[in-house]
Amino acid sequence: MYKDAAMMYKSIKWLNGDPNPLKKLVDVYVSSVSANVALRQVASIVCHPNELGRERATCIEQVDQVQSHLIMVQGELDAIKEKHREATQKVAKLKEALGIAYEEEQQL
Repeated sequence: MYKDAAMMYKSIKWLNGDPNPLKKLVDVYVSSVSANVALRQVASIVCHPNELGRERATCIEQVDQVQSHLIMVQGELDAIKEKHREATQKVAKLKEALGIAYEEEQQL
């Protein structure tokens, strides 16, 4: 429709009129409509605060669950590290005993 305005301006000129006042009004109207359309597009993208609040609550809940799981896994890891330390000590003692036994065998 805005494209058809040029034809109207030519018709006004052909009738010896001044199309500039009408052109200015149409330009202002088209600019306002374009701005309104752009704002509506942006508004459709923006989330409602209630929706953001729900998403935030969901994220917080997920973080809390992951933190709880992390604490549990860290406890399991600490227990495994302790068992590993004990096993390493046992191996060291057995190596020492084996060394002593080997020396005693050599003396026989």
